[in-house]
Amino acid sequence: MNTRHSRVIHHEPRRASYAAKVFYKGKTVEKEEKGGAGPKGYHIPGLVNVNGWESLPPTVAAQRVQRSAYPDAYAKHEGQAREILSALSGVDVTIDESEPGSAVCSIGASDGSTVEATGDMKAVLETANTTLGLPYIFGGGGWDGPTGGGQDCSGLTTYAYAQAGIRLPRTARAQWAALRSHEVSPSEIQPGDLIFESWGRLGSEVSHVGMYIGDGKMIEASRGASRTKISDARLSGPQTAGIARVPENFTQ
Repeated sequence: MNTRHSRVIHHEPRRASYAAKVFYKGKTVEKEEKGGAGPKGYHIPGLVNVNGWESLPPTVAAQRVQRSAYPDAYAKHEGQAREILSALSGVDVTIDESEPGSAVCSIGASDGSTVEATGDMKAVLETANTTLGLPYIFGGGGWDGPTGGGQDCSGLTTYAYAQAGIRLPRTARAQWAALRSHEVSPSEIQPGDLIFESWGRLGSEVSHVGMYIGDGKMIEASRGASRTKISDARLSGPQTAGIARVPENFTQ
């Protein structure tokens, strides 16, 4: 193998990673260039900037980002994409073969099985996912969504649950106080359950909340990471205050 060919192969994973990141999050133009996408500061839209992308057929969602001259070209790759996603994530991804563009992802339960989120809980989880990548803003967000372009941890959970007609208290501390009577154990955790933590900023008081999404993962507006992201679910440890399930008929 010659040196030049070796360098090309070495950089290929980074190219793929970069392309995937830009496809999902988009990219902000840092330097204006002749014939470029736009002026400095212009944000080239990614998938997260497409309203309602979670409910779109994958081929349609991809076209909204790529704007290809062949809008149906992505559908033929869905089968292979399903196999790759299932292998990498351990999440069962199924496709209705009779309806191209109908990929459906199931949500992993804590026991390793998978359950498909439906109804109100599906809306809660999908709404939470629309905020991935948003900057962390202390006090940002609420029942009507992010504010000032961002949100904090309880801003995320109040917005997500508002889609199910549930109005949670606005702070992590108040949410835990209202829901601790509905505490569940780590072995009982289900998608949508809230994970409460105490990180010392308020002594032993709850200072953070995240939402379990299945497959051992949680979504959280992370102060440390300065953004909303998916993390490994922290179900135990000195910071853990408890896990609570939001009742269907909850009112504060």
